Amino acid sequence: MALAWFLRKVRHDRGSLRGPAGLAERHIRLDATEELKAVPFEPAFVGQLNLYLSAVDDLLRHPDDKPSIGLLLCRSKSRVVVEYALRHLKRPVGVAEWETQLVDKLPEDLRGTLPTVEEIEAELEGRDE
Repeated sequence: MALAWFLRKVRHDRGSLRGPAGLAERHIRLDATEELKAVPFEPAFVGQLNLYLSAVDDLLRHPDDKPSIGLLLCRSKSRVVVEYALRHLKRPVGVAEWETQLVDKLPEDLRGTLPTVEEIEAELEGRDE
């Protein structure tokens, strides 16, 4: 079940907030929940992310934590549809597009240094066992 996998992932990742600043959770005390979709945005994704955020708040949130935030990364989106889908949601959620051709935009000297998709999948499969 996706939620069980998600809760295992959250418990594993809870020690730090991944992001450009690399801030430790103990400094800002919040949970950021990301959902990556390889398809265009669908309004139903907001409900799924809201479910995950509710589970995180109920099961993992410390009383001193700030409210959990959600980030939904989709292959593409319609700004109008996203606005309607998020309009009455009471928690902070953002929707953004992601690119699949990032390697093509890397400087030439970095292109061979990243792991392949197969290597990443093998690494992730090893963690679930």
